[in-house]
Amino acid sequence: LIYTDRAPCLSCIGALAQLCRRWPGLTAKVSFEKGPTEALHAARPVAQRLREESPTTSMSDSERLEEAMRLALQEYLVDKESFTPISVVASNPRVQLSWASVCATGVRPSGKSVPGKKREWHDKLKYFLSHRPKAFEVDVGPPAKVRLVSPAQAQDSFVGEGRIGLLTELTSAVDSSIIRLLRIGKAFKGCPVGEGFVSIEEVGGDEKVSKLFRKCRLDAGDRLAYFLRHSEDFDVWAPSRCRPTVGGGDGGPSATTSIDAESNAVREDVRTWVRIRLL
Repeated sequence: LIYTDRAPCLSCIGALAQLCRRWPGLTAKVSFEKGPTEALHAARPVAQRLREESPTTSMSDSERLEEAMRLALQEYLVDKESFTPISVVASNPRVQLSWASVCATGVRPSGKSVPGKKREWHDKLKYFLSHRPKAFEVDVGPPAKVRLVSPAQAQDSFVGEGRIGLLTELTSAVDSSIIRLLRIGKAFKGCPVGEGFVSIEEVGGDEKVSKLFRKCRLDAGDRLAYFLRHSEDFDVWAPSRCRPTVGGGDGGPSATTSIDAESNAVREDVRTWVRIRLL
């Protein structure tokens, strides 16, 4: 129970909701001076309640893709133990439509269109599937294949070094890293899509995050940025999505540009950014 001398702000309420979302068994109650006689409950996040009340319309892009994959796999299913080539499932129109909204490739300028830039790493559907071990089991092949995971198999994966347990631990480590970076002033100031974003590069530099991701990744081509993009626990944003201008409103560089100390030239900041998803 928390008591304050004034009504809590939306940021505080959001923080309490996120706390309860991360630890579902925790109940938070807030009361304040001259407020209602009954405590305000933040035990169940708004987003979670909306999903329960309207599971289809309130799904995130990642959840829609997971559902599309489930339906597609059921269509191609031979038996419960069989694997289906991912290339076959990826040809399903529902999967293609949902994957276009989740795929991390193309969120930043790269390749031939940007001189001096290396080609961007290529996100693949097999990485998304491997990041959701509660629902899918991936066989790297070749060719790469996938099958649905039963509830009993998912429960077994929680034991020891199972993928579900590792990815849950990785999510918690990323949360802690983002909070630490925000506390030391590493937030993207002036971000046009909201507050609370930090650089994925700096999150990936966290020793615990790096160690856990190396254990979790499917292969050497898998990237932390893909995992964050595929997760409904985080918001990922790259400047190229909003076509940033060179100059800010006051004639100086915008929030997505920086000054080269040697040439005094303005260059675009194309780093990718992440924050804990707001409820």
